[in-house]
Amino acid sequence: SGSEWRRDSVDLSAFAQIGLVQIAFRNIGDWGNCLYLDNIQIGSMAQQTELPNEKRTVYPNPLCPGSNINIQGPEFEYVLLRDLNGKTIKKYDGATPLELPEEIKAGTYLLQIHGKTLISNIPLIVVQ
Repeated sequence: SGSEWRRDSVDLSAFAQIGLVQIAFRNIGDWGNCLYLDNIQIGSMAQQTELPNEKRTVYPNPLCPGSNINIQGPEFEYVLLRDLNGKTIKKYDGATPLELPEEIKAGTYLLQIHGKTLISNIPLIVVQ
Protein backbone atom coordinates (compact mmCIF):
# COMPACT_ATOMS: atom_id res chain seq x y z
CA SER A 1 0.00 0.00 0.00
CA GLY A 2 1.02 3.65 -0.21
CA SER A 3 1.88 3.76 3.50
CA GLU A 4 4.57 1.09 3.02
CA TRP A 5 6.73 3.28 0.77
CA ARG A 6 9.51 5.30 2.27
CA ARG A 7 11.74 8.09 1.07
CA ASP A 8 15.46 7.69 1.76
CA SER A 9 18.71 9.33 0.74
CA VAL A 10 22.41 8.52 0.84
CA ASP A 11 25.21 11.10 0.60
CA LEU A 12 27.51 10.09 -2.29
CA SER A 13 29.61 13.26 -2.31
CA ALA A 14 32.68 11.29 -1.18
CA PHE A 15 32.68 9.65 -4.62
CA ALA A 16 32.38 12.89 -6.63
CA GLN A 17 36.05 13.05 -7.64
CA ILE A 18 36.49 9.35 -8.40
CA GLY A 19 35.02 9.46 -11.90
CA LEU A 20 32.89 6.52 -12.95
CA VAL A 21 30.92 5.00 -10.07
CA GLN A 22 28.59 2.02 -10.28
CA ILE A 23 25.62 1.88 -7.91
CA ALA A 24 23.88 -1.44 -7.21
CA PHE A 25 20.74 -2.24 -5.24
CA ARG A 26 20.57 -5.63 -3.55
CA ASN A 27 17.62 -7.15 -1.74
CA ILE A 28 18.63 -9.42 1.13
CA GLY A 29 15.36 -10.83 2.39
CA ASP A 30 16.00 -14.47 3.32
CA TRP A 31 13.40 -15.64 0.78
CA GLY A 32 11.01 -12.92 1.91
CA ASN A 33 9.04 -10.32 0.04
CA CYS A 34 10.13 -8.58 -3.13
CA LEU A 35 11.79 -5.20 -3.00
CA TYR A 36 10.23 -2.50 -5.14
CA LEU A 37 12.27 0.58 -6.11
CA ASP A 38 10.72 3.57 -7.80
CA ASN A 39 11.77 7.10 -8.81
CA ILE A 40 15.48 6.70 -8.10
CA GLN A 41 17.38 9.95 -8.46
CA ILE A 42 21.16 9.95 -8.31
CA GLY A 43 21.97 13.37 -6.87
CA SER A 44 22.52 16.75 -8.36
CA MET A 45 25.03 17.35 -11.09
CA ALA A 46 25.41 20.99 -10.05
CA GLN A 47 29.09 20.66 -9.13
CA GLN A 48 30.05 18.33 -11.97
CA THR A 49 31.59 19.56 -15.21
CA GLU A 50 29.50 18.73 -18.24
CA LEU A 51 31.08 16.37 -20.73
CA PRO A 52 30.85 17.35 -24.39
CA ASN A 53 28.36 15.44 -26.51
CA GLU A 54 30.77 13.00 -28.15
CA LYS A 55 29.71 10.26 -30.53
CA ARG A 56 31.58 7.53 -32.33
CA THR A 57 30.67 5.69 -35.49
CA VAL A 58 32.01 2.36 -36.68
CA TYR A 59 32.11 1.35 -40.33
CA PRO A 60 31.61 -0.82 -42.26
CA ASN A 61 28.85 -2.48 -40.30
CA PRO A 62 27.92 -5.27 -41.11
CA LEU A 63 31.32 -6.65 -42.12
CA CYS A 64 33.05 -9.93 -43.00
CA PRO A 65 35.78 -11.82 -41.12
CA GLY A 66 39.22 -10.33 -41.83
CA SER A 67 37.79 -6.86 -42.58
CA ASN A 68 39.27 -3.68 -41.14
CA ILE A 69 37.14 -1.82 -38.60
CA ASN A 70 37.17 1.97 -38.88
CA ILE A 71 36.22 4.19 -35.94
CA GLN A 72 35.30 7.81 -36.40
CA GLY A 73 35.05 10.17 -33.43
CA PRO A 74 37.02 11.00 -30.27
CA GLU A 75 40.37 9.34 -29.54
CA PHE A 76 40.40 5.99 -27.80
CA GLU A 77 42.96 4.13 -25.71
CA TYR A 78 41.89 0.58 -26.48
CA VAL A 79 39.02 -1.44 -27.97
CA LEU A 80 37.52 -4.74 -26.84
CA LEU A 81 35.68 -7.07 -29.19
CA ARG A 82 33.19 -9.08 -27.10
CA ASP A 83 30.59 -11.71 -27.80
CA LEU A 84 27.05 -11.22 -26.48
CA ASN A 85 27.91 -13.21 -23.33
CA GLY A 86 30.56 -10.62 -22.42
CA LYS A 87 33.57 -12.81 -23.26
CA THR A 88 36.47 -10.79 -24.70
CA ILE A 89 37.44 -12.14 -28.11
CA LYS A 90 40.18 -9.64 -28.93
CA LYS A 91 41.77 -6.52 -27.44
CA TYR A 92 43.16 -3.80 -29.66
CA ASP A 93 45.41 -1.05 -28.35
CA GLY A 94 45.39 2.44 -29.85
CA ALA A 95 48.31 1.70 -32.21
CA THR A 96 47.17 -1.65 -33.63
CA PRO A 97 44.98 -1.66 -36.76
CA LEU A 98 41.53 -3.00 -35.97
CA GLU A 99 41.19 -6.11 -38.10
CA LEU A 100 38.42 -8.59 -37.44
CA PRO A 101 39.81 -12.11 -36.82
CA GLU A 102 39.54 -14.45 -39.83
CA GLU A 103 38.12 -17.27 -37.68
CA ILE A 104 35.23 -15.26 -36.21
CA LYS A 105 31.78 -16.73 -36.81
CA ALA A 106 28.80 -14.85 -38.23
CA GLY A 107 26.66 -13.15 -35.59
CA THR A 108 26.30 -10.04 -33.46
CA TYR A 109 29.19 -8.81 -31.33
CA LEU A 110 29.89 -5.78 -29.16
CA LEU A 111 32.71 -3.36 -29.93
CA GLN A 112 33.56 -1.61 -26.66
CA ILE A 113 35.66 1.50 -27.32
CA HIS A 114 37.46 2.94 -24.27
CA GLY A 115 38.63 6.55 -24.20
CA LYS A 116 39.67 8.94 -21.41
CA THR A 117 36.17 10.41 -20.95
CA LEU A 118 33.92 8.12 -22.99
CA ILE A 119 33.20 4.40 -23.31
CA SER A 120 31.13 3.48 -26.37
CA ASN A 121 29.35 0.15 -26.84
CA ILE A 122 28.55 -0.40 -30.50
CA PRO A 123 26.86 -3.55 -31.87
CA LEU A 124 28.89 -5.10 -34.66
CA ILE A 125 27.29 -7.52 -37.14
CA VAL A 126 29.53 -10.12 -38.77
CA VAL A 127 28.32 -11.85 -41.95
CA GLN A 128 29.95 -14.64 -43.98
